[in-house]
Amino acid sequence: MAFFLHPYERRFDETASERAEVERLYGLDAPLLANRLLQLARSARRSEPEWAPEDRAYESRLIFGVVPELARRLGGMTMRLHAFDRPTRTLSDSALRMRAGDCLSNIRHRRAEGWVLLTRDIEDGNPVGIAADRLVAGRVGDSDDAFIRRLDGVARVRGIEYEGVWTPENFRR
Repeated sequence: MAFFLHPYERRFDETASERAEVERLYGLDAPLLANRLLQLARSARRSEPEWAPEDRAYESRLIFGVVPELARRLGGMTMRLHAFDRPTRTLSDSALRMRAGDCLSNIRHRRAEGWVLLTRDIEDGNPVGIAADRLVAGRVGDSDDAFIRRLDGVARVRGIEYEGVWTPENFRR
């Protein structure tokens, strides 16, 4: 049975190693972050092989479209022609950021390998969010941006000021 908690009450089960890994990822340069994102997506694919590139589920879009395209744009890899999701590839940087946020907003937390970090709450440091911030920074108050909607809400509740991107210093519990 699943218990649905208010977004600001979730993830109190965060481990110290998860937190340390997110802070490590935050400190990486763009190509290294991109390569780690690809490792996480591949691990998620192996742990839940029922997801396929042609599925329209948010999970599938994240691991087969959004993450590989973020990685490509951050300089982490080159893709063979058959290895990318064409609709995602044609998105502008801002639209890719929006798609990434929408995917994360519609995926439940998973404990399977690869998914643990990919499905972290945005305000607790999500590697996809960190990569999206590197690609194009969010604008505080942008209600169309799922990352910003979430960070704005948490910042208000916690009394935090921030600049439109997640940082470990601003959103540390």
